[in-house]
Amino acid sequence: MVIDMKIVIVGGSFEGLFLALNICQNHDVAIIELQPEIGIPNDRPALIHSEELLNELNIPMNHPMLQSNQTTYGITFRLEWLMKLLTIQCSQQNIAIFTRTRIIEHNYDHHHIIHVSSEQQEIVADVLIDARWPGRSFPGRKNHVLKNDKIDLVLIGQQFSTPWVGRTYPIQKGDFSQASIILPRADSLVETWWKKEMAPNDSLHIEQVQIVGPKNIADLSLDSNLPFVRDIITKLM
Repeated sequence: MVIDMKIVIVGGSFEGLFLALNICQNHDVAIIELQPEIGIPNDRPALIHSEELLNELNIPMNHPMLQSNQTTYGITFRLEWLMKLLTIQCSQQNIAIFTRTRIIEHNYDHHHIIHVSSEQQEIVADVLIDARWPGRSFPGRKNHVLKNDKIDLVLIGQQFSTPWVGRTYPIQKGDFSQASIILPRADSLVETWWKKEMAPNDSLHIEQVQIVGPKNIADLSLDSNLPFVRDIITKLM
């Protein structure tokens, strides 16, 4: 068992938070996130296939913040609030979280030496893990400066090539019958996901996000990538 190993996770994705919470008892863990808040904007459908995952996270399905709903696709909910609940758990476990922070220099000499934009801090890490959603970009914002060949582990598949558009509508507005997935939520909104070429040209939605993801929409669910993440947890324990 390796103890007190400094692990830096780049990207506050669901996989990144899940990994951090499962290794923090044995390792000194930090998460670096570009955005001001973890979980905003959404980077995938707010969907899981089984309530067992929520039980594992110690978050009841009827938690008022989740606005969860059982659908034919699985359980849908407010993803940003699930991410906030997990971020709170990370803080309670003394996991260091750097939001609105960019890696501006990355060197490697037996250890990762990382300079970040917040207060010009330097972080020295034994293991550097990329937990960012591939293809996700923020207009007008610079990305991390990383030596990709020195990253130790990548949590989310880098070979995604399918453009997806996620939109949220008031439940009584819009025609989303052609959407690849339709997720009615308990807050009277409906989350829809479309192949980019199929997304209608309308102005009825109240939120929109564009990502590059897997071809199969089912592989965008929160639990689709967890078997791989669990393997990483086992190796790091």
